[in-house]
Amino acid sequence: MERLKEFGAYFKSILPSLAVAVTVWLVLQIAACMGFRPALLWPFNYLSGALAGLTGTSRLGMIGGSIGRAVIFIFFEKAIWILLFSKKPVKERFLQSGKLLGKKFLYMVPYVKKIKSWIVKDPVQLGAQIAGCGIALILSLFLSGNGKLVNSFVSVALMTEAASQLQLHKGLIWNTFKKLSDIIKADTADHFLTGLTLGFALGALISSAKVLRLAGWIMAGAGMAMIFIAKAMNKKPAKA
Repeated sequence: MERLKEFGAYFKSILPSLAVAVTVWLVLQIAACMGFRPALLWPFNYLSGALAGLTGTSRLGMIGGSIGRAVIFIFFEKAIWILLFSKKPVKERFLQSGKLLGKKFLYMVPYVKKIKSWIVKDPVQLGAQIAGCGIALILSLFLSGNGKLVNSFVSVALMTEAASQLQLHKGLIWNTFKKLSDIIKADTADHFLTGLTLGFALGALISSAKVLRLAGWIMAGAGMAMIFIAKAMNKKPAKA
């Protein structure tokens, strides 16, 4: 009951920002449906994910695109509220919202600085990285609706979120992979998140649905197979 009240209070707090986001989505979607797609609107389509899942006839793509828009909204929600609904001076609003978004991307800095630590020799850890990268590619395709570059900001948002949780060791993504690590009885959460972050970075750059789908499933399958094979080999008793 308490969680329901907390969710209700949270939903009420984001309603102003959500109303702005929904308005932007509808305007951009209507413009696209009417054939009005000038280059001027490309940044807005990209940053909002308004067109995700709207092309083609795939219901799965429409569902994924809708979830992707929700992810992007969560990424920008606080910045939108500060920018449009805070009672502070306009200049301070821009500075505060800019700092808030900048802080999200700063989590990538230590991740990039530790690039040498990405290379691991342990087959279980390497498998976790490959599996994480593959899962991210699959999610990039699903949440963008069709894998097109114009819808790929969701991958950027998730890349920064995965990188931040990799640094802080907390959050939904971290806890999910920590539980998976507990199931397979190996300390692989960090390596899953490393692969996931790299996969989302690739997902933001690759605009081919076929490549994302094929590479994603191959890498996810190969990574999980590598983990279980390596663990099975480690369990074998050493010969006298």
